[in-house]
Amino acid sequence: MRYSNCNLNRRDFVRAIGAATLGAGPVFAGGRPLDLLSPGIKISLQIPGDFTAEDLVFARQLGVEYVSIPTRGGTYETFARHMQRVEAAGLKVANIGNANVHNMPEVTLNLLGRDQKIEEYKQYLRDLARAGIFYTTYAHMGNGIWSSQRENDARRRGCPRLPPRDRQGLVEWQDLRVAADSRPQVHQGRAVG
Repeated sequence: MRYSNCNLNRRDFVRAIGAATLGAGPVFAGGRPLDLLSPGIKISLQIPGDFTAEDLVFARQLGVEYVSIPTRGGTYETFARHMQRVEAAGLKVANIGNANVHNMPEVTLNLLGRDQKIEEYKQYLRDLARAGIFYTTYAHMGNGIWSSQRENDARRRGCPRLPPRDRQGLVEWQDLRVAADSRPQVHQGRAVG
């Protein structure tokens, strides 16, 4: 078999498939089969990490079936208690997040403490799986969540500042079809210079 720059004959291909199959055995051995998911979109409500019975009642009143719970750490015991409380209220847990292993610059940027953060994340995944949660989210941005600077005008709600308009309502921007080296510089979402 020839693919790109890889030369692999049939015998080596079969060996690789066999090794992959045998290597995956311990991962699936002894594990229970995953429950089938019902088809369709799952709508979830994010509730506080220190959620109350009223938060769960509110979720039920909204008609959602699933909740997502943020945490700052946590263990299997914490996740299992959350699951019991949520299920007792007639809801399901879609996700339990962990802010301690979210946007980890140590991992993304290969900084000191990288291996410890990876181990912490792996333990988080083990604890989730042990609690019966097989889904979580993760963002790989090394420098946090990107956003624009807040504006004083609350009516704008983060919308970009509109360029000035002339009397006919046309934008007064200079012709933006210019050479790449003379494009306006952007600082905090605004064109300058």
